[in-house]
Amino acid sequence: MPSSVHYTIGEAVTTLRELAGPFDLIFNDIDKDGYPGALPVIQQKLRPGGLLVADNLIWHGRIFDDSDRSPAT
Repeated sequence: MPSSVHYTIGEAVTTLRELAGPFDLIFNDIDKDGYPGALPVIQQKLRPGGLLVADNLIWHGRIFDDSDRSPAT
């Protein structure tokens, strides 16, 4: 099966909505506040068994700090 890489510049979630998909791999490197809104679009476009790579998911360990309730975390 041929493979290809498609590179697009633009607002990530809007651009992903416009692309046909499904995709084998989606790399998510958007503002952390945007993650919750991006996940439904990613779920729709990522093929079953596909790989989602999320940049800074651990957020410098902040996700493990129970007192950190900031929107970004």
